[in-house]
Amino acid sequence: MQDAPDDIEFIVSYKVRIQTLFYRNSFSSEVGAIIVPDLLSKIDPTTESTLGYKLSDLARAAFDLLRLVGERMENFRVRIGAILRGDDVETKIKEFAAHSAAVNRVIARTEGWFVTNNWPSDAAFQASEVGWSPVFTFSRKGLVDCYGEAVASALFELGIRPGELSNFNLRQAFLSSPIRQRPFVRLDDNHLFVPNPGLIVSFIFEMLEYVIRAHPKLLDAYHRARANYLPEAIEELVREALPSAKIYREVKWHDPMTDTRYENDVLAAAGHHVFIFEAKAGKIKPAARRGGLSSIKKNLKELFIEPARQAARLEDSLRSGQVKSGTLVDRDGNPVEVDTGRPVIVRKISVCLEHFAGLTATRHSYSELGLLAKGEPWAPILSLGELHMIGTHLDAEPAYFHYLSRRQTIEEQFDFMGDEQDLLSVYLANRFCLDEKALAGVRVMFFGADELARERKTPASNRKRFDIPGIKLPYLWQRIATEIYESGNQHRFDMLGSKPNQHIENWSMY
Repeated sequence: MQDAPDDIEFIVSYKVRIQTLFYRNSFSSEVGAIIVPDLLSKIDPTTESTLGYKLSDLARAAFDLLRLVGERMENFRVRIGAILRGDDVETKIKEFAAHSAAVNRVIARTEGWFVTNNWPSDAAFQASEVGWSPVFTFSRKGLVDCYGEAVASALFELGIRPGELSNFNLRQAFLSSPIRQRPFVRLDDNHLFVPNPGLIVSFIFEMLEYVIRAHPKLLDAYHRARANYLPEAIEELVREALPSAKIYREVKWHDPMTDTRYENDVLAAAGHHVFIFEAKAGKIKPAARRGGLSSIKKNLKELFIEPARQAARLEDSLRSGQVKSGTLVDRDGNPVEVDTGRPVIVRKISVCLEHFAGLTATRHSYSELGLLAKGEPWAPILSLGELHMIGTHLDAEPAYFHYLSRRQTIEEQFDFMGDEQDLLSVYLANRFCLDEKALAGVRVMFFGADELARERKTPASNRKRFDIPGIKLPYLWQRIATEIYESGNQHRFDMLGSKPNQHIENWSMY
């Protein structure tokens, strides 16, 4: 495999730096508030005995601060709205003043404006604008009352004192800022300021790793917990989203050609369709995040290329018939029910905890770097948060099945730069009904295209129903597809998986 040209290496390194600067969220705040404490709960006994509190409780407290700041901001806006409407302005501005020394000073310097001036509402509004600090400030007593003394102290440990970074080399902050590990400001020993609560979502892992940095055994336990938790979480999400499928963990099998035993993390079998999920919970190294090319290549190989190769071994064996029925077993020794006597359709998916978003969403970057030759195995890369997102928006089994089926092949139809939110939004809009001829030789750059995937949605409790988003299906086809799905026929996924791929003009017969 030849080395990538220097200009391509520069471009990829530059893109990584941009990702490091502007994009770090591996999940939404709602999903993060579920994933992170759940992961850390696996080592609660160890963290409690070492730190004096459960690390999962610290994570819950951090996400709770994010929630509380949001509620406070909304309450603040409501009171400002009342002022602008002229509703009891004098009382409202006194409420602001009671919690803000800055508002008090403004009132003292503008005595009488709030009552005697012709525009008391406008004056009060201007005064309220300097009263935002209480929204983002938490007292130690309040934190202790909510989370206990130990967790409150840990939150203060994540705060930087004013002046503490006066000798810090600001050039290092460009790609390695200490604020990513300690995003709070410790105003004094009794007040904690949360200037940008969104950083909790972006850097929650860095924050937690900072707290346990001085405990090597705890760090080891934390990394083991990440590795053990990810396949468990994948199994749970896929089992919920594909209730008709048979789900297996730690699938073990023997390759007779090489006389080698292999293991795959999660396997889902639906009819003749098999989804192989490979879990990679490893971290992206700091040097890679700063754009170090050798570190980037190493991380890309370990986290995003090797899983595809691992899944491809089983795919090849299933398709060639080398692995016979009954020779695959799960972690409990139970046989994996895959009918190897018939053609098997295999899809590969890699799932990670951390990635480079749009940079790692498509095989294009790997090919440009010379890490992936034409024809080499490739598996789409999703973060665990993105797997949550897909299951939330595609809350009917046929839609989830169809999306995962198309996700691997969509990159063969057009070249794109974007992340999973962009692709899911495309699917929600048109179900990946694309004109390959029109897209030939064109690279699609997604920009602000993820609006549909950003919409809040509560998934339906009943996943066993026919529903596919995007272009509206003709009535007769909708009825036929529903009957096929509800029939329980073992071939129903074969039938339902192909028809939605066809262009709308091919439905005229219905």
